[in-house]
Amino acid sequence: MRKIYLLALLLVASFSLQAQKRGQARIDSLLSQLPAMAEDTGKVKLMIDLSNVYADINPAEGIRYGESARELSDKKQYTRGLMNAYNAIGVNYKIRGDFEKSIGYHNKAYTIAEQLADKKTMAGSLGSIGSNYLYQGAYPKALENYLKALKLNEETGNKNGMGSVIGNIGNVYSYLKEYDKSLSYYERAIRIYGELGNKAGVAAYTGNAGYIYLYQNNFPKAIEYISKALQVNEALGNLNAIAGNSQGMGRVYQTQHNYVKAITYYEKALQVAEKVGNKIAIAQNLLTMGEVYLQAAKDTMPSPFTGDLSTRKGLLTQVLVNANRAITLRKEAKDVNGLNFAYDTKSEVELELGDAVAALASYKEHITYRDSVFNLEKTKEINRRELQYEFGKREDSLKYQQLVTSQQLMQQQLLSKQQ
Repeated sequence: MRKIYLLALLLVASFSLQAQKRGQARIDSLLSQLPAMAEDTGKVKLMIDLSNVYADINPAEGIRYGESARELSDKKQYTRGLMNAYNAIGVNYKIRGDFEKSIGYHNKAYTIAEQLADKKTMAGSLGSIGSNYLYQGAYPKALENYLKALKLNEETGNKNGMGSVIGNIGNVYSYLKEYDKSLSYYERAIRIYGELGNKAGVAAYTGNAGYIYLYQNNFPKAIEYISKALQVNEALGNLNAIAGNSQGMGRVYQTQHNYVKAITYYEKALQVAEKVGNKIAIAQNLLTMGEVYLQAAKDTMPSPFTGDLSTRKGLLTQVLVNANRAITLRKEAKDVNGLNFAYDTKSEVELELGDAVAALASYKEHITYRDSVFNLEKTKEINRRELQYEFGKREDSLKYQQLVTSQQLMQQQLLSKQQ
């Protein structure tokens, strides 16, 4: 069974019923003030506020106000306003799944923050850049930016920033299937957020830890952790996190062959993803639903669904529809890792439908995308980045070089055994 994405990671906006209402009320208040504002720094700050609040509700509007703030900042030579506008625009593009544009804007913000010696903003920009790379499957670049952000957050004592970055490093190792390492980072993030009284942060990484236990087929632990996260998120009204937790519970029911209940949970997650407009999250939910239909089609028991889905062919046809839509969305978002899984699903269902030629073509695409994400060079680079961070703080270059040499020797020995 394929590993699902961490939906809590992918649905990056803190989007909830309460948050949406508060956000819309905040937007209404800001918009009422806008007409009377003079063309000065005050108006820039107000439009940046609008851009940031719109990110969770309507990213297109968020981008529009961010661009207006950028233009006015440029005109008034307001450097800090320009920096904050770039970051606000970047966040909106990230939520829309346009990662390359988001990286571009966050890089511009980072450059200005560096000139201003604003370490907190530098760390925030680097963390956002890291997340964009993570979603694209560029794990060494993601880890490089996260570790730089972590160092800056440690220097400034920004514990919220530390918790976020440490949790995201856990996400990197989850994608690389280094589950024990991932869990250790999640537990660190949970401790930091617990000390801060940040319930949303605790719930986010408690849920992610639950998904790791799910991947390890430790279902009691998975249910324990995901249920804890779900309980907190329901109390907070955080729809995105509830969607992620629902997907985790859906996976548990799927493994138990309770297909109807699994689809019920997955549909909840899909509705949130569509509401936010997150292409990758929509694609992921389409694929997980497709996996349920494919599993039901292969099951010796009669289909538990009704209508077109009551037959084997109907189930397989729906899987193919979902896979094709997921591929389109992931290509638009340049989600390399996601395309790896999407083409794998497509190949499998085409073979089940008897179209061997199409199945082979899809399988070749799957292999191409898989190898571009999971290869030895990337794994070596990931390890090198982390070693640089750990020893760079102590400037112990000799010890670092010795470890790298030792690591290379071990990798060569491993390769020789495989050959």
